[in-house]
Order: sequence, then C-alpha cells, then structure tokens
Amino acid sequence: MAEDPTRTQQAPHEPAGRGRGEVYEEQQVEAGPSRLELADQARGSRNWAYAAAFLGILAAGLAAVAIILAMDDEGGGGREGASRSSVTELRDDVEALQEQVDEVEGQAEGADDVSGQVEELDGTVGELSSSQESTSEQLTQLEERVDEVAQDAAQGGSGGSGSDGTGAGDPAQEDGP
Repeated sequence: MAEDPTRTQQAPHEPAGRGRGEVYEEQQVEAGPSRLELADQARGSRNWAYAAAFLGILAAGLAAVAIILAMDDEGGGGREGASRSSVTELRDDVEALQEQVDEVEGQAEGADDVSGQVEELDGTVGELSSSQESTSEQLTQLEERVDEVAQDAAQGGSGGSGSDGTGAGDPAQEDGP
C-alpha cells in the first residue's frame, strides 16, 4: 500500500487555559519516495543490468569470432602455432572481457539487493501501521475511561463513587447484613 504524501501526523501540545487532557494538532509529515517509486527504480535498474549483461556477452562472443578469424588469416590456411605476442594479446582481451562481465554481474546483483531492500521496507511499513493502529485504539480506550471517571466524579461529588467496578462507595451495595 503506497504511503500518502498528504498524510498528517498528530503531535500533542498543551492547550492554553484548558485543563482537560492533551490536544492534538496536525503536522505535515515529510514524504520520501513511495514504495511504488522504489520498486519501479529497482525494476529499471534490474532491466539496465540485464541489458548490460547481454551486451557484455555479445561483445565476448564477437571478440571470440574476431580472434578465430584473425588466427585463420595469420595462418595462411595452414595450422601453424600462434606467436607468443598474439597469445599474450588474446589473454589480455579475454581478461578485459571477463572484467566487463564481472562488472555487469555486479550491477545485476546490486539491482537484486535494491529490490530486497524495498521488500524489507514494505515489511517495516506494515509493522509500523499495525503499531499505530494499536496505539490509536489504546488512546481511544483511555479517553473513554477519562470521560467515565469525569462523569462519575460529577455525579458523586467529592466522595468516591466506586467507578472501579467493585461497587465500593455505592450506598446501595453497602447495606449489608
């Protein structure tokens, strides 16, 4: 579920001249990139990494074909051995191509890491949402309890009214044997 950038968060402050509880005022929450945007970025990075890997493999294949053709041209049709300098050049070319392939594979792994981070953030957001709902429920219960105590105090005056549910302080229940 994408986070709404217009969503507000309430923070307590002390009201002037009121003696009843905390009052909440709305504050704007700074919005970062949404989960959908992060997922799109991860998908885009992964696609670019795949394209780069494809180009690296294509380049390695073309280099191998070019090497084979060059060896045929040098040999004059016969099967003569390659010179040490050409073997050294070929090894250098192969090492350079291998480094390019390794780099592309590293980019593909980086894209997978980003999508793993997005999934981890999704889980964290879900946990925070459930925690916020639980806190909101507790706050509602506490406000109801404060209202009940205030009503009991207004009805019973300064003597305890027994609002704790035990019946203590209730004259109708104190008439025992």
